Amino acid sequence: MVECVIVIREFDECIDRRDVYKVATIGDAYLVASGLPHKTTDHSRQVCLLALDIQQTVKNFKVEHLPGHQLQQRIGIHSGRHNDRSLRKHNDKNR
Repeated sequence: MVECVIVIREFDECIDRRDVYKVATIGDAYLVASGLPHKTTDHSRQVCLLALDIQQTVKNFKVEHLPGHQLQQRIGIHSGRHNDRSLRKHNDKNR
C-alpha cells in the first residue's frame, strides 16, 4: 500500500511539471487534459511529455517486496475536440 501512495505522489509531481490539468482519478487511471481551462498552444506536446514522464517514473520504480518485478502502465492519448459536459461530469462525480 505504501508503494501505491508513492507512485500516486510521483505521478502528481509529473503532472505539476507540465501544463496539464488533472480532471479525475478513475480507479487506477488518471484523466488529464491540456489547454483547459486555459488555452495553450502546445497542449499536445504537454500531454506527450507527461506520458514520457510517467513512463520514466514507472520504469524507475522498484517494488520493495517484489524484487525483479517491473510495474507496467498503459497510456492512451486522445487529440481533438473536447466535450465540456463530459469533463464537468467527471469533475462532479469525483468531488
